[in-house]
Amino acid sequence: MKRFAVMIGLVAVGLAGPARADDDTDKAALVASAMQIYAGRAALPKHVKAAEAFAALAEKYPQDKQRQVWCSRTAYYAAHRIDDSGVKAKVAGRGVDCAKRIIAMNKADYEGRFWWLMTRFQAEQARGVTKALGAAPQITGLLSKMIKDHPKRAEAYMVLGAIYRGLPGPPISIGDQDKALDLLEQSAKLAPDNAEVLLELAQAYADMGQKDKARATYRHCIDKGTGPANLEWETQDAKDYAKKMLAQLD
Repeated sequence: MKRFAVMIGLVAVGLAGPARADDDTDKAALVASAMQIYAGRAALPKHVKAAEAFAALAEKYPQDKQRQVWCSRTAYYAAHRIDDSGVKAKVAGRGVDCAKRIIAMNKADYEGRFWWLMTRFQAEQARGVTKALGAAPQITGLLSKMIKDHPKRAEAYMVLGAIYRGLPGPPISIGDQDKALDLLEQSAKLAPDNAEVLLELAQAYADMGQKDKARATYRHCIDKGTGPANLEWETQDAKDYAKKMLAQLD
């Protein structure tokens, strides 16, 4: 019986070459199609369609981590722009599913945990203020754990700071402007030219009445802000928003 099992395995290996090649060709074509849609994401309908395309790819290739990252990340940024709560929840929900697949492969994976939290919070926000406030303690607790596990990664500091900055304080919720500013300053030390980090930090300074620091940070974002590869539009969007906020500062 053991020899039979080994023979089956050898036959499977022998047949895997052409099938795998065909599958790789199909995947490459699907990725190229999704990327073509993604390139037009400055228009919101295209952004939503790109999120749908990456979600379909991620479902078709559930063990491909990069397909899950593209799905969850695109879903987050698209959902962030959507006003319709039903559509926002649906788009964000696809991202949650993709991030869950990463975590299923490796529960300690930073990107999986990060994008699950990002898309989950978007989905809760779409369901209403009460849902978002209810989810906040769990999400902030998990972000704090990520910071403890990966103290040299800027992303969790930024998001945790943004949440503390955006939420109302006690007794309504857990918002805390001092905590927010401290976390965002730590994030900026780790990613000093990241446009999204700088935008959040500038807004935190403005909230605290530190207008000179807010102005300087907005200008830094506008003049020197950068972002990851394949997020060029999102980076420019942050810089454009910094211009708008700088103009309104006075």
